[in-house]
Amino acid sequence: MSFDTTALLRLETLIFLGLAFKAIGLLSRDEMVMRGLVLTGVFLDLAYFALLPDPLIPSMATVAVLCGLVLAGGYLVVRERSTLGLTAREKRLFEAYRTLTPGQFRKLNRLGRTYQTTAKTDIIMEARLPSDLFYIEGFRFEVVKAGQAAEARGPAFAGEIAFLTGNVASATVTLPPGTPYTAWSVAELERLMRRNAALRNALTARFSLDLAVKVAASMPMGRG
Repeated sequence: MSFDTTALLRLETLIFLGLAFKAIGLLSRDEMVMRGLVLTGVFLDLAYFALLPDPLIPSMATVAVLCGLVLAGGYLVVRERSTLGLTAREKRLFEAYRTLTPGQFRKLNRLGRTYQTTAKTDIIMEARLPSDLFYIEGFRFEVVKAGQAAEARGPAFAGEIAFLTGNVASATVTLPPGTPYTAWSVAELERLMRRNAALRNALTARFSLDLAVKVAASMPMGRG
């Protein structure tokens, strides 16, 4: 069988372009850019093997399946590393969680239950073991400890000390009407964190940041 040498040389350009995209991708410091360039290089490789006069990939159906697998892998990577597909509220929450990657946030968000109070609502009771961990989206809520009431500022987590230590709650937390909040089952969240060490570390770091803010707000320092 005779081959059109010129056509074959044009096809080989796809291989060189594929190598160039992958090489540039590997040199990129941005992980999303790197993965996008490498995926482009893979597509060019597939095109070369499918378009050869004597194709190494025997049918377009096979090419379609391979491209589909590559795209599916790329989509999962994008979801793990970007906020693609998140609602405006979810993007706002993601920014507030700070220490989590988009993929970790999605896992946490799927596990949570979202509510909005219609009246004053006690979500945590002093001296009781909370069954849920909470994230309060409102800007004000009430904390009562040993009979002393104080106004706390949100958005903030509630119940994270009890969650981390396994102890009973040290205060009652009451939300005013119209406050949106998210609740996670402590048991379900603990199971998720046991399976995912990276998520556990990221959440622990976020709780530590939240606690530091609360301590700073409750213990004002004098001016130097």
